[in-house]
Amino acid sequence: VPRIGPPLDADDTPRRDRLVVEYNTSTNPVEDGVVRDTSGRGLDGVMVGSSYNATDKAFHFDGTDDYIENYIKNPAGAWIHTFSFWVKPNETSTGETILQLGNHSASDCSTLRIENGTILRWFFNNNDITYTNPLIVGSYYHVVAAYDGGSVAASRRLWVNGVEIAQAGTQTLAALTLPENAKLRIGGQTGLNYFGGSMSQFKLYDTALTAEEV
Repeated sequence: VPRIGPPLDADDTPRRDRLVVEYNTSTNPVEDGVVRDTSGRGLDGVMVGSSYNATDKAFHFDGTDDYIENYIKNPAGAWIHTFSFWVKPNETSTGETILQLGNHSASDCSTLRIENGTILRWFFNNNDITYTNPLIVGSYYHVVAAYDGGSVAASRRLWVNGVEIAQAGTQTLAALTLPENAKLRIGGQTGLNYFGGSMSQFKLYDTALTAEEV
């Protein structure tokens, strides 16, 4: 019987040549506590407490001390980047950090965090943009956050399920000052604000995806 739809082995990843990290969860990417990077860059991640669930085809985080970590070999400064992933929060309490890139100091990190269940904050630390949080506990969402290297509000764009989310508030903004070879931590910040939930198909790009590509 003819099959309707794209080939089962079709790769719908945009800008694959600009991928820095890709954790493909469609098959088990974990071996001996290490998550294999399928971007071709060899930036495998170390799992600490977190686990891979073959039924969900996703990483699970307990919200207490779980994370995945690596270093991404980026140049320092206003590094252009895009995060893309599927996420399902189990809770939306104060300070649920989904991921952090860089150091937790002024303008030195790019971090996505849920706050009090009502705010989704993309912060460079004291250089933040907030959005009304559309993530409901227990449901999966496709989230894409793209930064074009600038120092204005329009330099950061965020989409949920393909729909761009309007910014609800901004602080005094400046360009990102990411350190060289920054640490990427999925599932929390260093020592605090851990994320409870699941994540699938994580991708990090060194370019800002367009709305069409999202």
